[in-house]
Amino acid sequence: MNVTIEEINACSRRLRIEVPVNEVNETIDRITAEFQKDAKIPGFRPGKAPVAMVGKRYEKEIDEEVRRTLVPKSYRTAVKEKKLRVVTAPSLEEIKFERGLSLSFAALVDISPDFVLPEYKGIAVPATQHEVTAEEYEKAINGMRDRFADFLDVADRGIQAGDFAVISFDSTCDGKPLLETAPAAKNLAARKSFWLLIQDDAYLPSFGKQLLGLKPGDKKDVEVVFGDDFAHAELRGKKAIFAVDVEQLKEKKLPELNEEFAKKMNADSLDALHDQFRKMLNEHKKKEGDTEKGNKIVDYLLSKVNCEVPESLLQHYTRNMIQDIVEQNYSQGVAPEALESKRDEIFHQATHNARETVKIKFILTRIAEQENIEVTEEELNTRIEQLARRSGITPQKVVETLYEKNSFGALEDEILTTKTMAFLLKESKEESAP
Repeated sequence: MNVTIEEINACSRRLRIEVPVNEVNETIDRITAEFQKDAKIPGFRPGKAPVAMVGKRYEKEIDEEVRRTLVPKSYRTAVKEKKLRVVTAPSLEEIKFERGLSLSFAALVDISPDFVLPEYKGIAVPATQHEVTAEEYEKAINGMRDRFADFLDVADRGIQAGDFAVISFDSTCDGKPLLETAPAAKNLAARKSFWLLIQDDAYLPSFGKQLLGLKPGDKKDVEVVFGDDFAHAELRGKKAIFAVDVEQLKEKKLPELNEEFAKKMNADSLDALHDQFRKMLNEHKKKEGDTEKGNKIVDYLLSKVNCEVPESLLQHYTRNMIQDIVEQNYSQGVAPEALESKRDEIFHQATHNARETVKIKFILTRIAEQENIEVTEEELNTRIEQLARRSGITPQKVVETLYEKNSFGALEDEILTTKTMAFLLKESKEESAP
């Protein structure tokens, strides 16, 4: 087999592959013999028709099967012989096949970039504290109490900072309903029985501050001037009037930290609750520290490796990141026109992040090869079981879904990346505290 390689760019190659006529003929003969086994030709019992007659009768189907067999087989052989690190499925071109001649075709592929690994053992990482401080512990456990807080009605005083005011309002801008000025700002135009936390800029600039001192039953016109960077472009620099009706005043009351609360948290005692919660916080803090160290390792590796990345992978990851950014902004109530105004900025940031994501994947894969780090079947099964528990489905269903989406490779890559990062963390060197 004859193989030549044309360099398109740093990460793209065009393989021109020619399968010799003798191999083509051998394949034709073998496939014709397979067709003969089941061929149904009048005058002959199934499988008993002469080979020449079968070959003539099914010539078109046999030739198609020859192409379907030889092209992928010879492509895989060429990639192996030339020791190419192919990272995408081939784009096949110029397939030429005629009986009595060799079969030839071209395959356009993206390959892993060529680079020299830097020294990756002993990377300096920040020293981290795994034990939570007394202040951190108090803040965290109060946060847990906050999730089980009661909201008590208050009727004998006015609104104070930290209260929740239950309000309803309508709004106007330039003397007409706000929706006429900004049709997409439905959540700003009017609300009914809306719970508002009274703190600086919790909802809109100075909105909550203007409600201080009001009591249930009070009404007030609240003025808000929108900034030049406000999400809804139609409202930037404009003033809106919100006709507010205070319906209720709620004061948050945290539960007492006692034995009763411990039982509610499924702990045997208050001491047991403290022990369990502190252990959980320490584990969480260790994970945060490992994440910080991991980010330092990634930054170091990216700074030491200068290489191109395959354009096809870059485009794929860029599209996914743009989609994630758009969906996240939509979920936060950002208007479509606000996103459109930042289109170039979003594309630039997504492309930059995608480039670094692809680059670090290649670096970590190369380190895994160097250190013989592999994904075992047991690790793959464990991950599948975790996904099943998280999704509330059977492991078999997870496997079926992975096959349907052709995502087994992505799952293995995820496990391999995690193992390689764990190796690098273990081999890293903590910096001395300043």
